[in-house]
Amino acid sequence: MSKLSRRQLDALVASSCLVVFVVSVGGSAGCSAGSSASPARTSPPTRAPASSSSSSSASSSSSSSPSGPAGAAGAPATSPQPAAGLTRWPIVLAHGANGLNGPGRTTYFDATADHLRALGADVLVTDVPSIHTIEHRAGLLDDQIRAAWPDPAVKVNLIAHSTGGLDARWAISHLGLGDRVASLSCVSTPHRGTALADIVVGVVPGFVQDAIDVLMNQVGWDWNMVTDLTTVHMNGTFNPATPDDPRILYQSWAGIAEPGRRTGHGRISPVLAPGWAILLAIQGPNDGVIAESSARWGLWRGTIPADHMEEVGQVAGSAFDDERFYESIVRELAARGH
Repeated sequence: MSKLSRRQLDALVASSCLVVFVVSVGGSAGCSAGSSASPARTSPPTRAPASSSSSSSASSSSSSSPSGPAGAAGAPATSPQPAAGLTRWPIVLAHGANGLNGPGRTTYFDATADHLRALGADVLVTDVPSIHTIEHRAGLLDDQIRAAWPDPAVKVNLIAHSTGGLDARWAISHLGLGDRVASLSCVSTPHRGTALADIVVGVVPGFVQDAIDVLMNQVGWDWNMVTDLTTVHMNGTFNPATPDDPRILYQSWAGIAEPGRRTGHGRISPVLAPGWAILLAIQGPNDGVIAESSARWGLWRGTIPADHMEEVGQVAGSAFDDERFYESIVRELAARGH
């Protein structure tokens, strides 16, 4: 077997990273209105009522918490459970890129939303284009929240997976959504970028990127989402221009997985294995798409034993209970008075 040339090796690495982005950043692909071409603003998805009814001021912190929600490694939920209604403010679930889940289900958060509603929470699952710029996705997120709760006195608790956390941060800092948000809980959000995006942008020639962008535009996607997620852009442009709002509780978790499961770690899905290996060498422990070091933001809550797809219930037979994990986040928010 002949050895690969450097150019062939670069192309192989770039292809692997691109596959991870298109297939797995935020979940596996499916069919939904969110994957089709979309106008600058869209009407909000339907918000199902909660089964029962239910100041949001907290500054962000970089300190760690000794105990996290159920599902976190070695950290069962210990927060008191409110008698009824769960949180003071409604819950908004914001999906990541490719956050689709097939015909009949808008996003991979739908099952989680149903679970929370059955417990009495008021929940909105937002629906934004699968692969598009953070700014564009944030605008739609902002629109859908304001349409669901027109009363400016109503705040929300945002729970975001992957790129959804960046959409939320942009809307809070640049679109005035900070007035309407009590908390932002991020799960494996690339706050400091991902090396996978660095490799794709660094290896794929500019003219090829332009061609890919043209093709993506035909289905309402935008290649610039990949450039948005580079470490250079996130650390040099996005973060300095997108400061935290001191009125809002920011907290974060990261998934950790590997090929062989051990205590505190999830088992990496085969489709995420190439990205996992690349990230491990460059950014350290990760969930196959986002490194733990990039996911830390605000109040650090620790790691959960799941890969990027297990975090949102997309792996059949997974040992990670994603619904209980999100439930415990909500219950802790309720205990804080949110």
